[in-house]
Amino acid sequence: MAGIISEEARIVLKAIADGLSYEQIVAGGFTPNYKALFASIEEAAPFFEKEDRLAKRRAKNPRVGQPWDLDEDDRLRGLLDEGVSISAIAHELGRSEFAVERRKAKLGY
Repeated sequence: MAGIISEEARIVLKAIADGLSYEQIVAGGFTPNYKALFASIEEAAPFFEKEDRLAKRRAKNPRVGQPWDLDEDDRLRGLLDEGVSISAIAHELGRSEFAVERRKAKLGY
């Protein structure tokens, strides 16, 4: 999948999200049959799965996927200089241990 869903899939999914029934979707001309309806849902499924994975990761580490800012870099340097463990730093900054290790290396520590 190229990262973009088709216009038909987008229309069908919006109709479902708006609470329309299958009959209303078909009556609105969005899709001709069940096969096309399910194809639209199947086409979009990887996007929902990606969002689910990201939400689960953010529940554990709130800053997942967010860029590091200068204040966070300064805080990381300070904690590293104090000898705080990577695990404790990750918890405090809302990042994964992997993200802290990568940023640590990028900052030359």
